[in-house]
Amino acid sequence: MRNVSEFEKIFLYLCMTSSNIVVQDTIAKEVGVSRQTISNYLELLEQANLIYSSKPIENEREKGLKIKTENLFS
Repeated sequence: MRNVSEFEKIFLYLCMTSSNIVVQDTIAKEVGVSRQTISNYLELLEQANLIYSSKPIENEREKGLKIKTENLFS
């Protein structure tokens, strides 16, 4: 980890948006870092079991409500 301040901002952002759909590009814009940096830190947080990422599940009845997402965090 190169920049503890960036890491802290990302983690705090995730804490404030807990259980919501989170898009890496949105985090990058809010925190002011690259998408690749977000991806790297999210991987670290997941490996440390501080966050859990889940992919959306498509239900046949909800096909009309498709939402393009990258990850869900809680």
